[in-house]
Amino acid sequence: MKRIIVFLIIIFVIFSLISCGETIKDDSGKTVTSGYAVTEMLVSGSSSDSGLDALKKDQNKYKFNDYESVRYEDVVWTAMSEKMPKREYKEFSEYLPALTGEIAVHWQAEADGDDAYKEDGVQGHDLTVQQMFDIVREDFEMEDPSYGEVSSILFWDMTGDGVKELVMETPYGAYSHLIIHRQGNEFYGTAFVRRWFQMPQRSGYFWVGKGVGYWCYLTFKDEKYDIISVAGIQQGTKGNSADILEEYYIQDKRVNEKEYKEWEKENLTGEIKEYELPVKEEVKYE
Repeated sequence: MKRIIVFLIIIFVIFSLISCGETIKDDSGKTVTSGYAVTEMLVSGSSSDSGLDALKKDQNKYKFNDYESVRYEDVVWTAMSEKMPKREYKEFSEYLPALTGEIAVHWQAEADGDDAYKEDGVQGHDLTVQQMFDIVREDFEMEDPSYGEVSSILFWDMTGDGVKELVMETPYGAYSHLIIHRQGNEFYGTAFVRRWFQMPQRSGYFWVGKGVGYWCYLTFKDEKYDIISVAGIQQGTKGNSADILEEYYIQDKRVNEKEYKEWEKENLTGEIKEYELPVKEEVKYE
C-alpha cells in the first residue's frame, strides 16, 4: 500500500513540473511557454501597454503636422488630448460629434444672400464639416491643391457666453477661418476671409482689416453670428493735403493716438494658442 502511495506522489510531482513551466522569450521576441497556453497578457509583454489597448494603439498611430496643411479626413481628432490640458480637452471633446461627422453643422448664410462658394456652396445649409471641405476642394482644387485642407485650430470663448468656440485655420485665402459654435447638442458654423480674422486675443477681440481696420468681437444670438467693431484706425487727409493721416476711433468716437493706445493696452491681452494637428502616421505629404 505504501508503495502505491509513493508512486502516486512521484507521478503528481512530475506532472506538476511539466504543466507549470516558466514563460520565456525566443530570439524572435515572441513569448513562448512550457506547460500552459499563452494568454493575451503574456503575448503583449506588459500590463501598461498590452492586449486590446496595444492593438488599438497600433491601429491609431499618428504624428503631428507641424502646422503644415493636411487633408481634413486624415486628422485624428481624439489625439488632441496629447496637446491640450486635460480640462480644455474635456471641453474640446464636446465638439467631436461635429468633427467626426456624427452631427451636421448649421452653416450661417450671408446677410445679403450671396453664397460663399460656387454652385452647391455651404452657407445656409446643414452639412458635416467633411462635406464642407469636400465642396471647397471640388470647387477650388484646380486653382490650388491645398484647398480643402486644414493646418491648425484655435479654441477659446470668442462670444463671451462661457462656451469655447472652435476655429479651424485653412491655407486658402478665401474663407480661411472656419468657426463653429456649440449650443447644447447643436453646432453652428460661419467662415471668415483671412483679413476678417487676424491676431485673435484672449479677451475675444480680433483685428479686421489690412493696415487700417478695427478691433472687433463676435456675438452669437438667435442662432446668428454678428461682428461688433469697437476700436480701430482709419485713414484720412488734412484739408486739401494729399498726405494720408491715421485717425483713431473707440466706439465710433474719434480719439487721439494716446487714448487709442491706452485702450489697446487694456484690452489686448495676448494672442490665443494655436494647436497643431495629429495626423494618421501612414499618411505622407509632399
